[in-house]
Amino acid sequence: MAISVHWKTLWIRVIISICVVIVFHYSLDYIKKESFVGSAGVITGLAATLLGFLITSMSLITALMDKTLIKNMIKTGHYKRLVSDAIITCINLLILIVFCLICSVLNEIYAVKAFYAVVLLLSLSISYLIETGRRFAAVILHVK
Repeated sequence: MAISVHWKTLWIRVIISICVVIVFHYSLDYIKKESFVGSAGVITGLAATLLGFLITSMSLITALMDKTLIKNMIKTGHYKRLVSDAIITCINLLILIVFCLICSVLNEIYAVKAFYAVVLLLSLSISYLIETGRRFAAVILHVK
C-alpha cells in the first residue's frame, strides 16, 4: 500500500514539474541567456541551505524518540513515512545541487539546455520539501 502511495504522489509531482518546465520553455525568450550560470549558483546555495535545514530537522525528530508522540508514530507507521519522505527530499536536493554545479561550469549554450533539468529538479524538490516541511511542522507542534 505504501509503495503505491509513493508512486502516486511521485507521478503527480513529476507531471506538475513537467508543466513548470513547459512554462519555462515558453518564457525562455524573455530570459537573458547569460543569467543561467549565475542562477545555477544561487540555486546551489539555496538547495544546500535547505538540505542543511532538512538534516537538522531529521536530527531533531531523532532526538525526540522518547516522546509519546514519536512512539505512537512508530507504531502506526507514520514515522517511517516521515523519514522516507525526508530522505527522498534530501536525495532530490543533492541531485539538484549536482546539476546546478554542472550547469554553472558549462558555457552559455549548454547551460541553457542543462537548465531544463535544473528547473525540473527544482520544482520537484520544492514539491517534496513543502510536503516534508508540513509533516515536520505537524510533529514538532504536537510534541508535549
